[in-house]
Amino acid sequence: MKIFDKSWGNLRNAWTKISTRQGGEILDAQNFEDTTVIEEVNKYIRNNYSPQDLTNREAGWRRVATLPMSVYLQLQKEGIANDPKAFRKWLNDPDNRAWTLGSKL
Repeated sequence: MKIFDKSWGNLRNAWTKISTRQGGEILDAQNFEDTTVIEEVNKYIRNNYSPQDLTNREAGWRRVATLPMSVYLQLQKEGIANDPKAFRKWLNDPDNRAWTLGSKL
């Protein structure tokens, strides 16, 4: 399975909060990601495009989801991203609807 998206540009809004002591010693580094833009774009696509609009028959692929990088990296850690059956099950879970673009896989 390949993960790519060149059509919507950079939707990622991420930053790192670093806590330090006087003298510059790093105490803690936390990564944050605002997923609001991706959720809104996915919702717009779900409401305004058909599955046929998201399919490239010549290349043999169909766009089914847009995931924030933090979500994808967590899925990799859990072994879901590289297991097509587990990834399909995860995408079809109603709790993950914010990341999908339409019909079930």
